[in-house]
Amino acid sequence: DLYGPNAPSVLSGTAHDLDRVFLHFDFGVACNWRGCPPVRVLWARGMAWDLWLLAGGLAIGVTVGVVAGMWCASRPRTFSARVLEGSAVVLFCAPIYVVGLLLLKLFNPTFGMFPIPYFFDAEPTWVSPWGAPWDWFRQLLIPWLGVGAPRPPLGLRLPLHTRREPLGGRHVPPAPPTGLSPRSG
Repeated sequence: DLYGPNAPSVLSGTAHDLDRVFLHFDFGVACNWRGCPPVRVLWARGMAWDLWLLAGGLAIGVTVGVVAGMWCASRPRTFSARVLEGSAVVLFCAPIYVVGLLLLKLFNPTFGMFPIPYFFDAEPTWVSPWGAPWDWFRQLLIPWLGVGAPRPPLGLRLPLHTRREPLGGRHVPPAPPTGLSPRSG
């Protein structure tokens, strides 16, 4: 049905489509948009935002995780460290749509518990990080938090265990001073 009555076979039609997609990056046109732009152009425009979103989420997630891991390692077995470690495990297991909904419920300026008014614009706009850095940062902060939410538990475990191991391990006792026997030292 996709290739019409004049197509030689389904295999040749599929081979032609794969050739257009993988070799020419041609996905057709998006005629629901004004001017029927090629899908390739729409993807190219959105690719920079996707890369910024991924890089910012990773940077925030890893930084928060490493700092939290060092904080928990310096306070072993305290209630606050246990709460932070338990919260990290829950955050790691939570699906991203639940994390996104919680971010909306917490920070939305109209119905959130802790409204942040300038970070939830209802109208999306295209801004450049070099042309309007503050607007660019405002638009990406909440998505960065959503993307970076599962990363702190991963970053928390490494410094937590690398700092706890030397703190709890047995150390070599210092050598006795010269002239004293081991019993008197």
